Amino acid sequence: MTKAQIDNKRQMIITTCRNQINQMHKILKLFGEIPNAASNGDINILVNDILLRIGSSERDIKVFEMKPDDYIERYNADSYINFVQGKIDFFKSRQEFYAFNASLRQKPNDDFTY
Repeated sequence: MTKAQIDNKRQMIITTCRNQINQMHKILKLFGEIPNAASNGDINILVNDILLRIGSSERDIKVFEMKPDDYIERYNADSYINFVQGKIDFFKSRQEFYAFNASLRQKPNDDFTY
């Protein structure tokens, strides 16, 4: 690989990591909109997992910025990116599940007539 290709690969990895961090922040905001989420132990565990993943991804960005070119050239970026995206997809599916369950527990509309 040329120096330009290595730099492009490094930037692609870092940009993708930042985009994934933004996705996780959006999921956290959605968890905050679920009624009584703070009292649900399972949701708290997921939120902690998301926060740990965000911290890990932020550290990974620093690593990718500092690693030498030969490391970046050999690095399997697709494997890392797909792993993190799989975690994000899991977090999103769980958020949708809990939001759906919370919507089922909402107070019925008093205007509804039988």
